[in-house]
Parts: sequence; C-alpha cells; structure tokens
Amino acid sequence: QETASGSGFFTEDGWVATARHGLVTAAGAAILLHDGTIAAVTGVVADDPARDLLLLAVRMPDGTAPPRGLPLADELPPPGTPVLAFGSPLGLGEAVSDGLISAFGERPGLGLVLTISAPISPGSSGGPLVDFRGVAVGIVLAEHLAGQNLNFAAPATQLRALVPGEPVPVDEWARRIRAAPPPAPVPELLRSAERALLMGDARRALAFTQSAREFAPDW
Repeated sequence: QETASGSGFFTEDGWVATARHGLVTAAGAAILLHDGTIAAVTGVVADDPARDLLLLAVRMPDGTAPPRGLPLADELPPPGTPVLAFGSPLGLGEAVSDGLISAFGERPGLGLVLTISAPISPGSSGGPLVDFRGVAVGIVLAEHLAGQNLNFAAPATQLRALVPGEPVPVDEWARRIRAAPPPAPVPELLRSAERALLMGDARRALAFTQSAREFAPDW
C-alpha cells in the first residue's frame, strides 16, 4: 500500500538524495525513473535528521548501472541565482519550475536553508534545485503555507558533508525513528494548536503546528 510519495535525484556517487521526512512512515520504498524503470531502495546509507536529508542505496533491475547523477555544488549559491526545481508535485509526474535563490539563513529545526521563489507543492520535497550549469545547488525541503513563492531548500553543500555507511533497511530505520520520543517543545506546541482549534482560530493552530514540525519533522 502506498503511503506517501516524494522526489529525489541520483548523485554522482550513485546514491539517491531525498528529503528525510518522506520515509519516516515507510515499510519499504521504490524509485520510479523517468523512463518507467522501477529501482528498489535497499537501505538508508546516510541520515541527517537536523537538516531533513537522506542518502539511499538503490538496486537497479537486471544489474544495470544507475543513471548518471547530478554534480553537487561545493559552495553556497549567492542570492539572485536563477534555479530550476525538479520534482513530482502532488504525485502528478515530472515537473519543473523556475525561480531565484532569494536568500539564505538559519531556520529552527532545519539549520541553514536557501529561500527560493520557485513554486513547489507537496510531493516536490527531495527534488533537486539546479542552476543553469546543470549543478545541484540544493534539495527542496518545504513550502511556507503562509507565504507567496516562499519555499525552502537545503544547500547541496550539506549533502556533500554526509558520510555514507552500511545500508540500513528502510523499515528498520523508520521503526527506530518512530520509537524515539519527540523533542521537549513539541507536545506543548501541539496542545496549543489544539486549544487554538477549539477556539476556532485555525490560522493560529497552523502556526503552532508548523513550529512543532520545525522542531521535529519526523515526529
């Protein structure tokens, strides 16, 4: 049974980079390539919960080599850099949107992020943010529901910093994540969201919920 879908991309080392939050409820995962090929995810090889990043090991059918991956930028793109965001918004298939790197700075729960104007939707998370040289400068993480063309991506430099290890099966990895207690601020933020809903203030409830997610994107 499919529980969620998202986006991702191959790196030059043959791993698949994606957003971490898309797999925390998974019992397994597979990757649908642009030509209809389905590749099996054999495990998580690198995990960065602070920045919502994952690297996955993949087994291609019939032992074929993985597609050529994107090179990762080794420095932050300056504000004003034109970029393309690739992904599968709402699970509707391949899509691309354009925009700019608006700024970069620290965000609670995510660390250093790029603010981008390229439109994204649910399902875009994990897709690459590519400059006009064909270099991945970031990985799409989230949209800001209260903003207009105000979305977030992790710099590719953070992907470069991940150190791959032995693959951990997705179901085992996800089970460990779900068994961990939430960070201390989360229960109180969710109680505040519930109180706001009972008072009919949906906007305030959403703000509390978004804050909770920033502290604990997994939970």
